[in-house]
Amino acid sequence: MAGELAGLTQALAGVVQTQSGGTNEAPVRFGVPENARPAVIASIAERAPAATLVMVPFAARAQALLDELTLYTRVPVHRLPESDRLPYEFARDDGFARSARATALAALREEAPAIVVASWVAFSEHCAGPGRFQEAVDLSPGTRLNPTDLVARLEQAGYDVDAVADRPGTVARHGGVVDAFPAGGERPARIEFFGDEVESIRLVDLSSQRSVGRVEHFSLPPAATGMRAAREAAAKLIQQVEANGDEAEAVTEQLQLIADGLRTDYESFFELLLFDSTAADHCSPNLTLISEDDTAGRETLATHLDHQERARTEQEARGAIPTGLPGLNVDGPAVSNYLAGIKRSFTVDRFGDEKFGTHRLPIAVTPGFAGKLKTLVQQCIAWTHQGRAVVIASQQALRIADLIEEDGHTPRLLRSLDVEPESGVVTLVPVATAGGFRLEESPILVTDTEIFGFRKRRRPLSNRKTIASDLLATLEVGSYLVHADHGIGRFAGMVKRVTDGVEREYLELNYAERDRLYVPADQLDSISPYIGPTDRPPSLTRLGSQDWTRTKRRVRQAVLEMAQDLIELYAKREVARGHAFGDDHPWQMEMEAAFPFVETSDQLVAIAEVKADMQNPRPMDRLICGDVGFGKTEVAVRAAFKSVMAGKQVAVLVPTTVLAEQHGQTFRERTAGFPVRVEVLSRFRSE
Repeated sequence: MAGELAGLTQALAGVVQTQSGGTNEAPVRFGVPENARPAVIASIAERAPAATLVMVPFAARAQALLDELTLYTRVPVHRLPESDRLPYEFARDDGFARSARATALAALREEAPAIVVASWVAFSEHCAGPGRFQEAVDLSPGTRLNPTDLVARLEQAGYDVDAVADRPGTVARHGGVVDAFPAGGERPARIEFFGDEVESIRLVDLSSQRSVGRVEHFSLPPAATGMRAAREAAAKLIQQVEANGDEAEAVTEQLQLIADGLRTDYESFFELLLFDSTAADHCSPNLTLISEDDTAGRETLATHLDHQERARTEQEARGAIPTGLPGLNVDGPAVSNYLAGIKRSFTVDRFGDEKFGTHRLPIAVTPGFAGKLKTLVQQCIAWTHQGRAVVIASQQALRIADLIEEDGHTPRLLRSLDVEPESGVVTLVPVATAGGFRLEESPILVTDTEIFGFRKRRRPLSNRKTIASDLLATLEVGSYLVHADHGIGRFAGMVKRVTDGVEREYLELNYAERDRLYVPADQLDSISPYIGPTDRPPSLTRLGSQDWTRTKRRVRQAVLEMAQDLIELYAKREVARGHAFGDDHPWQMEMEAAFPFVETSDQLVAIAEVKADMQNPRPMDRLICGDVGFGKTEVAVRAAFKSVMAGKQVAVLVPTTVLAEQHGQTFRERTAGFPVRVEVLSRFRSE
């Protein structure tokens, strides 16, 4: 769900309009506290005639702002990602990034409100021009089209044809049924045909691959940037390479595929080389620009281009790429010149100063309460007595609502705030956002940051780094590793390289025919040890070939066959009957609200499915899988608590005494304050 705090954006609209002088035809500079910036940006974008481009200095800031913006608006929000490979690194595409970039560029072309967040590096990268993008494929029941032609059109638009459409930018055909996962979409659609006509379109649940509801219209935007239009440019580059006498065979082999009009797994790499357009060429003439710290953005881009040039020289010296390849980005002045020409333009700074032409919006930071909930309740009630609208966005919303009721007042508890908050009322919404703010008049936003002094944390990726550290600790030179995208390689050791002026460590992997791949030591999610059926060394994969893709396709087909066997097995289990639990006890919600982390989407799905199993008379048979530290124990805590609230005893079996002690402590902490007794039995504790 998105737009949980959209009502606050509506409340800001009048303030933004007034401070900009009632017109948006001249550049306007706003002084905005950082906490309020997403709401101000959303307010401007919702009233824009076309897309709104938000320029930020760094990729990390782009992602953080994207996460916040989705809370404050129901307008589509996209991020234009920058290439995640090293400059001139001959590496396979990241399908998700390719799809996200195509979707963001399409949004910039639209004459409808949308928000696209981009770093300076991402905006400066070369891409195909708008004329090279295939139009979206729009389908409705009754559309005249056959399955073969639909798959062909989608493949032309950059979609990967696979056995299952399980990620954005993929399509799968099964007879007269085509599953297509739109680029940038959240779920695929199942398109059923009757002859040469679309008969029905249903959305598909990703976890079960079952249809969940009909739709009357479905759009499939392009998933890539029309690489087949690059045939002529590829042919010219091949001639240049041959004239120079270069021997970078992997690159020239893939260039030849493009010149022949065929697909390649390295399309986004060659897109940077073969095209000279940028995101600026995709922008609507009615675009709105919102800039944040242009100076830092220009400096970041300059550093990136300097590193890019050094990387090109190094790669040429190694013979990894041909000499004389074109640049991958335009420079800072080119980006600045384009941005300066946008008529509807805003800049957001931390502070406003009229002397420098900056309008300070009447917005201040909300004061903190240092965990004193009683003080919070008293202050919120005092604000309502002044006629102020108070919004509390907190993962502890239920608990705070109870405290307000105990004080003799009636709060509003909403899943999302769709309209302007009501004056004289405390409204609670169970979401986490970076921080609160208050208008001089109304409303006031209070978040966990002000209430507790910390924002409820999302599960840190450092747990994955722990797993990566374990992998690095056991690696020896000569060990075989499997890269999810590149296949089987041999570990050659750790090397240090400079990226954007920062020295980083990389794993060097050797592949067939003396190919090498460098993987950042802090990005090892795609790496795993090779485990084979025998002690015989495996064959190394050749980079740039289709061998690994074919291997993955065969494995996926084998998994599908195994799944069919499991379906038959579980059909037999459907007839069994067991105990069905009732709905959640009121204390269940209180206990769950006290969880100190923001639940991941997968975690919430697992919890909901476990509870549904418990309330079903069919015996539960469920396995929860996940990396260390990603919340499996919390799923168990909530299931156990639900059982105890129904008058049952619960036994939790763990493999070691250490885990028994750890889980015992976790269960005690999570059930503290409730009439639940937690004990630990192990070889150290028998009573």
